Amino acid sequence: MNILHRANHKSVLPALLLAFFVLALPPLASAQAAPPASPPADWGPISMDLAEIEYPYPVSYLDFRVYNQDARIAYMDVAPVG
Repeated sequence: MNILHRANHKSVLPALLLAFFVLALPPLASAQAAPPASPPADWGPISMDLAEIEYPYPVSYLDFRVYNQDARIAYMDVAPVG
């Protein structure tokens, strides 16, 4: 009985994977292939570090060097709830 159970499990897995790809990939493939002809009217210039974006918590920065270039990462240190 245990061998039969394993055989059924092995035959179900490929079918589940195939069903996933058949159902999940068409929406991904239908995504917009090219950018719009013109940007939306409310778009405007933004800074490289997105400083004008309002975040729900205070933002801190970590300055460091990568490949001999100065870099900065913004992060929010938010305590988990629950």
